Amino acid sequence: MLCDFIYKVTDIIRYNQFFVDVIEIMNSGFIVTINNQTVYECNEARFPARVRRHLDEVDEKLAQGFELAGQWLDDPDEFQKQQYVAMILLDGLDHNNTSLVELMSSFLATRNKQLREIRATANQNSFNFSLIID
Repeated sequence: MLCDFIYKVTDIIRYNQFFVDVIEIMNSGFIVTINNQTVYECNEARFPARVRRHLDEVDEKLAQGFELAGQWLDDPDEFQKQQYVAMILLDGLDHNNTSLVELMSSFLATRNKQLREIRATANQNSFNFSLIID
């Protein structure tokens, strides 16, 4: 399953912190808000080569399809991939999984440089979010 794969990748990243080759500098950042409160900021960051490789692996897995909003997507477009990754990022924040949050943030930041905010609203009965771009 795709989520299992992504969690395995974050474990690989967590235990292989010794790579230092910097390959990309993000030009922008974004925030995550839940009920109008900022809960996370992805600022300008440097992504090591090991992270870039894992981002490409995640992208390949996403291209194989996944379920989003109760519908299976065989051939998801880039925005659908970003929505799915944003869901995983929000789950990582909810479970304090910093490796997962960093990987998913890196994915979103490198795939959509216009992303400015993941805006979520939550209550007892529902959880909704939107990707806010420039």
